[in-house]
Amino acid sequence: GNYAEFHDDGTIRLKAIYRHGRLNGKYVSYHPGGRPHITAVYENGEREGRYTEKDTRGRPVIETTYAGGVVDGRYEEWEDGVLLSKQRWEGGVPVEVDGVRPYPKSRDDIRTTLEAIFNSKDPLEEKAGDPEAFGRGECLRHLKIYRYLSDLPYADMVLDESLNAYADAGAALCERIGRLEHTPANPGMPEDAYQYAYHATSSSNLYMGLEEIVPQVRGYMDDSDARNIDAVGHRRWCLNPPLLKVGFGRAGRFSAMMCQDRSRKGGPQIDVVAFPPRGWMPAYWFGSHIAWSVSLSRRAIDEPDPSKVKISVTPIGEDHVRRAPPVTLNHLKVNTSGAGLPYCIIFRPAGIETVPGARFWVEISGLTKKGKPYTMKYVTGFFEL
Repeated sequence: GNYAEFHDDGTIRLKAIYRHGRLNGKYVSYHPGGRPHITAVYENGEREGRYTEKDTRGRPVIETTYAGGVVDGRYEEWEDGVLLSKQRWEGGVPVEVDGVRPYPKSRDDIRTTLEAIFNSKDPLEEKAGDPEAFGRGECLRHLKIYRYLSDLPYADMVLDESLNAYADAGAALCERIGRLEHTPANPGMPEDAYQYAYHATSSSNLYMGLEEIVPQVRGYMDDSDARNIDAVGHRRWCLNPPLLKVGFGRAGRFSAMMCQDRSRKGGPQIDVVAFPPRGWMPAYWFGSHIAWSVSLSRRAIDEPDPSKVKISVTPIGEDHVRRAPPVTLNHLKVNTSGAGLPYCIIFRPAGIETVPGARFWVEISGLTKKGKPYTMKYVTGFFEL
């Protein structure tokens, strides 16, 4: 039946209706002084229909609608009379936040696709007599995952036998000299063998770590040490849109990835390559210490002026409203040379945790498109697979 609560001064605080112990019907709460605070409707304990919150001065704070207990439809939020966010939700999922589609791929779709990638197999990973065959296949699967998450072609990528052989030779040359070097001098090898290995080191990603072939792809995608962060070049080769054929090799603690293939023809035009991507990102495939990067084509923007580019990364909650200030950055670089799309903006937010449940609103301003000011905006959210 009817239910009411009162403030200490005897004025009404809450009016509601219950049925069988559940809220059912109109619900209104009031500020001291009598102004309405929350106005809602419930059906069998769940919010249904229009929902509003107002401050003590009668100004709107939240206006939205519910269906089946979840936000469904327009969602708007204000603070001190100023609009903070204008959104649209469907079935409890945000489909537009301040003019941005926040999640182009659903979490379920990502889980399904990653499972399919893990279950895929390249013919060369069953090559008889190759002790690294399975590891090469694992490297390819890792690369496919990163490319899928970054909205790049991935499904038809293959290992190439000649590229695997080059990668083995390049890794062996690094093992022989005891360091990573793309253009090493001949350490005393026969000239033809040296030239073969040199071709590999000078046209591949190189990695030093454990005596395993698989970790190299994660290392290339990290690329956030002081030596590599200004260009994230290994990452950009991994995420180069035309890439189709690859080769992976290892010798001791050294690994190589032949990554400069450009044999992919046709396909969609790629104007943006972001890592972490726009939308959902499995937290396992990233890390809080890793630099963020956004590569853009000449179709997407004019060549950026590094002195004008500004980045803001703002934590947001499940409601996707920006209440906190942007976090500080401990690195910002605009790179206009190297692999992949020509303009790469590299930045690293300081003091954040890219754990499941963390979400961020990203804005890149100071850009122009056909001479007109342009700001790129997107959401990145981290989740558990």
